[in-house]
Amino acid sequence: MDDSEILKILLRFQDYLSLTSIWTAPFRVIGWWVIMGLAAIVDALSGGIEEIYDLLNFFDSDQISGFIDKWMPVIFALMALALGFLGWKIIVQKKTDYDKIITNSLFALTLFLVLPWGMQQASDLLLAGKGMLDEDGKLSVSTKIYQNNIVDVYKIDKDAEWSKKEFKKLKKKNNIENDEDVKLLDITEPVDTGGIFHSSPLTKDGEKILDKKVSDASGEKKLEDLESFWIQDDEAYYRYSWHPWYMMFELGTIAFVLFMTMFKTAQLIMELGILKIFSVGTALTDLENGQRNKKFLEKIKNTFIVLFSIELLLQCYILFTDYIGQADISAPIKIVVLIAAAILTVDGPNFIEEMFGIDSGLKSISRSLVGLFAGAKTAKMATDFTASTAKKAGKMAGKIAKKSSDAALVGMGAGKGILDGFKENMEAAKSGGGSNGGKLEKTVTRLCHMD
Repeated sequence: MDDSEILKILLRFQDYLSLTSIWTAPFRVIGWWVIMGLAAIVDALSGGIEEIYDLLNFFDSDQISGFIDKWMPVIFALMALALGFLGWKIIVQKKTDYDKIITNSLFALTLFLVLPWGMQQASDLLLAGKGMLDEDGKLSVSTKIYQNNIVDVYKIDKDAEWSKKEFKKLKKKNNIENDEDVKLLDITEPVDTGGIFHSSPLTKDGEKILDKKVSDASGEKKLEDLESFWIQDDEAYYRYSWHPWYMMFELGTIAFVLFMTMFKTAQLIMELGILKIFSVGTALTDLENGQRNKKFLEKIKNTFIVLFSIELLLQCYILFTDYIGQADISAPIKIVVLIAAAILTVDGPNFIEEMFGIDSGLKSISRSLVGLFAGAKTAKMATDFTASTAKKAGKMAGKIAKKSSDAALVGMGAGKGILDGFKENMEAAKSGGGSNGGKLEKTVTRLCHMD
């Protein structure tokens, strides 16, 4: 293999070949720790999904059964009132639709007696279906992400033989098989090109290729030997090529989806317990038309269906992330696709809500959070507006008071001037002694006595 071929190979695989450095090694270690932390969170949440289904039989727990038993006298009292009211309507109002009344009464009695058993059968069926979905899950979610985003240079050398075409055909671009392999992986490990006392795991061509680097200092791409140092390790290529930012984003997105799935599942499990309490408590009071009992039964059935749909959606999301991780597309496009898949999984497909009337995603939670935020913002705006209005009202009252005071002073001054003027005129009239003076005095006297 001559230098021209080595140059072409290095340029062809330059995305997977990066030189070691004392400056880049710490950042690789820090990034690896962050990814390991996110992977631990994802694995914990993934295990939490398994554990949360252990709470599925909350509706059949001692707490729910004890609560219903405690209120059983009240339930039978309500049933007696319902029977009495129904009898009154039959006798007084001459209600003659006996077939409908008998059918609805039998349905109410059946629902009261059979509902606990039916819900337990639905729970067993749901757990059995979930177990079938989990049969293929041999690897953890984080391990699949490691497999799809880390490239081992040794695999390029041995399995692809430095052929780009063969490299794209590789199903596995590293030797990661399980979680233990991930723990043993050293992200700062350099490629071993051999030495005096030991041989290299690379092929002969691999040794020649990875002992060179491309330089364009002169404006022309040419080969150079890797540098040797006395104090620090000699220059070499990192064994593992990876996409840290993409891995962090993918792990963070999956963690978010898993958390939201657990949140919604917990809500539906608790809702089943509440539905059982209300349906058993009011079943014997809906004897006339039976519409409420039918709605309760429909709601319980749809809740079990949506619980299974949520698990199915999560499995489809994991499969889809694994698929796009292996796809030959750029990292930015993968990020866009990941966001779209996460939104679909969290929000839930529209057809599930249209068919079963239950939000399989988190639309209700999103609306609640948005409403809470909007309410808090509105309250803050109202408080600010009240404070601002009070402040402005205080300033305006001060201005009005000041203007009123000024006006009063002006009025007092004007009145004093008028009286002084009358006084001077009266004195002048008296001193003149004329008829005009007498008239003026009479006029002033008249004005002073006017109301």
